[in-house]
Amino acid sequence: MVALSTVGITTPALAEKAPVSIKINVEEERASLRLVVRSAGYTAQRNTILQQGNKDKISIVSVLDPSGLEFVLVSDQSTTSKVMDSNHIAALGLSTDQAVALGRKQVLATLPSIPEYSDVDEGVITSPNIDYIASLFLAEGWDRLNVSLGGNLIVAIPSDDIIVISGPKTTDERAKLKDYVKLKYDDANRAVSDALYTRKDGKWMALHQEDQAVARGAN
Repeated sequence: MVALSTVGITTPALAEKAPVSIKINVEEERASLRLVVRSAGYTAQRNTILQQGNKDKISIVSVLDPSGLEFVLVSDQSTTSKVMDSNHIAALGLSTDQAVALGRKQVLATLPSIPEYSDVDEGVITSPNIDYIASLFLAEGWDRLNVSLGGNLIVAIPSDDIIVISGPKTTDERAKLKDYVKLKYDDANRAVSDALYTRKDGKWMALHQEDQAVARGAN
């Protein structure tokens, strides 16, 4: 039998009453954790909403990536997802690091593998609409693919259910790719970013960030 954990939750409307208790299935909740990619500023916006009328300084569970994107922990609810906050994680008996690691592992287990060099070298790969496909951004192996492509790997995540992968060799090809990504971004239901991302020192970096780094190195 799976143990149940009881969590007390108080809403502003019930501030004068006893906390409302709900029961959660800890094992099922842990198994539902997914680490997803969101746009810059998402965490601050959600925390502002979360903390309005709430005396506790709770916040959603997220990680800021050097690229500027944000990795946010959610619970997959089949037809939707629930953003997890610090109280949720505590109720599951997990630290933030443990929850983030579990969410990353579990979301990647649902996704296809990173494409091979031969697939990317032939042109642009655009995924079909797949739930959480943008989280492929979190997978291992991108540096290896980048080396195979001569350092030309470009990845874009215009929405949370589309990833674009390419290895453009010329400035003109990059410009066309950027226009293509912008169209996907503008048409997205849950837009993430219209930027193009590359690998630098084992991390993701937007192309404009890479240009700035090169400029600083030249000075």
